[in-house]
Amino acid sequence: MNKKRIGIIFGGKTPEHSVSVLSAASICKNLDASKYDIVLFPLTQNNKLIFSRAVPHDADIFQRKNITIEPGDTIVSLEKIKEFCDVCIPVIHGTYGEDGRLQGFLEMLDIPYTGSTVLGTAVGMDKILQNYIVEKYGVKKVKYISVQSQKFLRDPQMFIEKIQQELPLPVFIKPANAGSSIGISKVTAWEELLPAIEEAFRFDHRILAEEGLENFREIELAVLGNQNPDVSESFCEIKPDQDFYSYDAKYAADSHSEVCIPARIDEVTKQELISQAKTIFTALECRGYARVDFMLASNGEIYFNEVNTHPGCTSISAFAKMWASDGVLFPELLDRMIALAEEEFETKNTIHYSV
Repeated sequence: MNKKRIGIIFGGKTPEHSVSVLSAASICKNLDASKYDIVLFPLTQNNKLIFSRAVPHDADIFQRKNITIEPGDTIVSLEKIKEFCDVCIPVIHGTYGEDGRLQGFLEMLDIPYTGSTVLGTAVGMDKILQNYIVEKYGVKKVKYISVQSQKFLRDPQMFIEKIQQELPLPVFIKPANAGSSIGISKVTAWEELLPAIEEAFRFDHRILAEEGLENFREIELAVLGNQNPDVSESFCEIKPDQDFYSYDAKYAADSHSEVCIPARIDEVTKQELISQAKTIFTALECRGYARVDFMLASNGEIYFNEVNTHPGCTSISAFAKMWASDGVLFPELLDRMIALAEEEFETKNTIHYSV
């Protein structure tokens, strides 16, 4: 049996560069060597593509937290991806890899790839647009206000006063397009508001201010599928060791945040969360896999937090651990992700592009 050639694209021009390297190393380690030949495509921070054939999972490239060009590296054009792989696994988190740009390029190359399409990744990355869409489907969101950088700079005080008048403390300030809680601040006193806004604008030209719930539970669901997705029976509850699940709370070596899988949730709430996760996944045109995050208020109300179309892809990431708790181990999960990529590719090939 001929092995499928799997190309893994990782690194790239993103604040989540090092997280992407960890995900790629874990995927490489867990892909079934009897089924797949692995080709690595690391991207530098300035998007130079390095080519590496079927190397071990502990290859030197994975020791570079920041992918740079080293002596002996082979630099290739992005078009070469199609020449060397049958299915692509893009694991660039954040900008360029999770916002539709890389997916658009892979569409032009006419190659199957895992995860959501151009539309799904672009909307899934944009916290403001996804809020607009899910609200149309009856999904609840906490109160929020959004603004563009140029509008803010024309009248900063107006926006600050709008937040103070419409949102009670605490308030979360977030970049519209960023992952891993990068650029997010929790404002507990109004004098903290302007620095939080300035921090968020470092990572995007559009930001949002969100009402902060008190005493809520942060619940994550793992979704797998295309137009008719499945949701894992096991959920994840995040218990951060800080005020909120910040970048440091997620990745710092000394973090004491708890990731509880399976989360303890009553059956009625569980079924409602599953229903909403499916609604959100399909409404946002997600494909392949995603993690859908909710906030469960102390009064039982469910609020959508965000969707992550490229969740962390290590064997200890919440997405993989939820499926593992259901009996689907990481190698099988990767098999399913690849099969879903091929299924979506075949579906797209039934579309006519001429009359």
